Amino acid sequence: MIDDNPLDHMIVRRICERDGAFDDVLFIQDARQVLKAFRDNGEAIPRHPDIILLDLNMPLLSGWEFLEHFNEIYPKLSKPVDVYVLSSSVDEADREMALMYPFVKDFFIKPMTSSVMRNLRSRYAA
Repeated sequence: MIDDNPLDHMIVRRICERDGAFDDVLFIQDARQVLKAFRDNGEAIPRHPDIILLDLNMPLLSGWEFLEHFNEIYPKLSKPVDVYVLSSSVDEADREMALMYPFVKDFFIKPMTSSVMRNLRSRYAA
């Protein structure tokens, strides 16, 4: 999860713990760290995430900027990484623009809910 708000991290963490939605979740506040890891390690990253939950409105590097940079990196990855936007924006134009990226699979409005998290988990159950 890439989000600058610790409260949103806490919500997702509690849902995951309570519902057993995902076993291994990493919480990052600065999207630049994630891009750096992908750029520095590329295909050599031992475990690419299956999904990224991404906030759009963040300081330093916005979710929009992350999507632009990730769009350049994505074709070089050894496996697909799906991005799900988790935003406070209710603007339909934001949703449409985010879904233009082929790796963005859906757009959810904050706060995260148990039902959305269970739905995501079912998509990635082994």
